[in-house]
Amino acid sequence: MELFLMRHGEAKDGHDDTNRPLSETGRIHVKNVALSAQMRGINPPEIFHSSKLRAKETAELFAKTLQADIVPQEATGLKPNDDIRDWIQEVEKRESPLMLVGHLPYMELFVSMLLTGYPNKRVVDFFPATLACLQKKPDYSWELTSIIRPENQ
Repeated sequence: MELFLMRHGEAKDGHDDTNRPLSETGRIHVKNVALSAQMRGINPPEIFHSSKLRAKETAELFAKTLQADIVPQEATGLKPNDDIRDWIQEVEKRESPLMLVGHLPYMELFVSMLLTGYPNKRVVDFFPATLACLQKKPDYSWELTSIIRPENQ
């Protein structure tokens, strides 16, 4: 099972945290990461994002760039300080690829928990628009297969 974890792209400054849209730079970075993912054959059949606008826009732009028939879906439990355990349990049950788009510190805690068993052991620096690609191994442990960042383009 493949799992793709992405932090939203850079957002515009503003006071309304929930409704801050992506900046133009953020949009470019998300598109570049999506194009790089596409070149690597990454095409998750499902994409879930938090209710915050910048995560929604990231998920939609990623899907649009892939030119796939993916309709990103809003999901609970993906906000910055939500408990990672609910989605950890969900991905452990799944067999088909899945992508989650969220925020800090959530994404760093999530990937650390999967890879080390400890949420506070930082494994991946999730700069804006970072995509971490993970694979579940036959022994049900996880491995980090690649990281795609905008500056790698």
